[in-house]
Amino acid sequence: MQYQDKETDLVLDNEFECASAREFQRLGKSHYAIDLLKEDFDPRYPVVWEYAFCFRVRSFSDRMQRATFRINQGRGPLKWLGGPHHIKRKGKWRVLPSNAVFEGDDYVEVAVEVAPRDEFLLANNPYAAPAEVEAEVQATVDAVDFLQAVELCHSPEGRPILAVETEKRD
Repeated sequence: MQYQDKETDLVLDNEFECASAREFQRLGKSHYAIDLLKEDFDPRYPVVWEYAFCFRVRSFSDRMQRATFRINQGRGPLKWLGGPHHIKRKGKWRVLPSNAVFEGDDYVEVAVEVAPRDEFLLANNPYAAPAEVEAEVQATVDAVDFLQAVELCHSPEGRPILAVETEKRD
């Protein structure tokens, strides 16, 4: 899903791995509401799914602007959307200052300076793409002789769930 604001030349989307947003709406100038990704609830797993957000913002504007993103509460408690909140620009996650975040009764708002031609991810946790996780696991087992990577199973999306194990012993 992609939302384009022609007035501000900002595009919000969830078209990347690890995205956790399903709907975007304009509330006012440079002010947007984001609903969380709805996942099928499986009673075998004691997890309420809507507890995280991660979406991309791209600016096609030639001017600096401030944008505010209202992330609406999902099925989990509002505290699950709590901070610290993170922004990823040019491949690096950084923590946003606490004064950039406001908690309402059933939403969290995050205000961000958007530079001309800017692109970033906004999230309540620094999410790593599956390939990044696999590379870190491999680097760890390559660095320590007695460790090995084991594929436990696959996620519903078909991604491997990995574990790092030591050699078997008593």
